[in-house]
Amino acid sequence: PLQSITPSILCQPISKVVQLLLAPYRQRFTYHFTGTRQTNRLDKPEWYYTQILNWGKDTHFFVGKTFQPAAIRAGKLDYNLRLEFIRGLVQLTIEKLAVDIEQISQDEILFAHLLDETLGFEAELRETFGYPASFPSAIAVITQPIHSVCGHGVSELEHWSRQLTQNLATRETHEMKARSMNYRHDCWPNMPEHNSKEPFILSSSGGEMFQVLVTMLHNLERELSANLFNQTLR
Repeated sequence: PLQSITPSILCQPISKVVQLLLAPYRQRFTYHFTGTRQTNRLDKPEWYYTQILNWGKDTHFFVGKTFQPAAIRAGKLDYNLRLEFIRGLVQLTIEKLAVDIEQISQDEILFAHLLDETLGFEAELRETFGYPASFPSAIAVITQPIHSVCGHGVSELEHWSRQLTQNLATRETHEMKARSMNYRHDCWPNMPEHNSKEPFILSSSGGEMFQVLVTMLHNLERELSANLFNQTLR
């Protein structure tokens, strides 16, 4: 059966082995980022995001190298223990956000900062660990209040929807510009003239740029509702 992390986020339960590996990290995360600790601040989501990334970087190769062979010997050929360990770490942030998001969503500055930090966190998860877009994500918690917060006027909900899509579009545009630098700096006058009888072939920098664009759009489509995805594209 699927595990409910939040009312809107369901996933396969973490295996007992990975739960044991995660136990000390969960304990430390709870100690630092819940309750009245000075490290538990609504305006500093980057603190716990950075901690999760650091734990992942320090440990994920060791986890995979040490425990994956046992899973293979047990016949679990499609089971990636390293990624499940990272998923367990990410789940800590999801559980925390599920608690904090109601209060954060009342403050535009806090919400915008959280969104920016969450997008950066998700991007690094994908780039550093190969974290699949199909896995539970923190961004799903942020989009949740836009559709589910009760007691707020329609105009306020529309405002948050616009804020979210604007921040998403701006961030992805900046990333696209940065990743397309080589393509935009190609020396076009020195390129050979294209023969109309031959199939058109992109330059290596052009191919890389379009691959980045496809991946970016795919990740957004997987992480957002259809409505928010379409708004972001506009």
